[in-house]
Amino acid sequence: MRRVRRERNLSIDLVPLIDVVFILLLFFLASTSFKKKEQILSIDLPEVSENGSEEKKSLEEKKELVLEIKEGALSLNGKEIAQEELEGQLQKNDQTEQYILRIDKKTPFDEVAEVLNIFQKNNKTNLTVITEIKK
Repeated sequence: MRRVRRERNLSIDLVPLIDVVFILLLFFLASTSFKKKEQILSIDLPEVSENGSEEKKSLEEKKELVLEIKEGALSLNGKEIAQEELEGQLQKNDQTEQYILRIDKKTPFDEVAEVLNIFQKNNKTNLTVITEIKK
């Protein structure tokens, strides 16, 4: 006697697989740490009292360029540059851009004054100095 096998139509249900992939995607997105692009130099900001909280809200609305100043180093939007390159960048940019200055508190004032002089020569007056708030 010969046995006849029935062929079963085997298929994989993809709905649970899609659910698992979606949950893994959400897990990796939630656990990823995002790095701020403008913080290339390790800067210790000076502290001020907590009166400048309104300033933070208005900065988010404008196009902003972040300039970091540390003793012997300059960084514009996360890329180290020389003072000559900074002057060239300022000449290229228009007047509506907001410049955010992050200055290390141990930076000599003459280095800060040189950078501010470059801004003044290029008629850039929309500057904001970022500090840490005392708690």
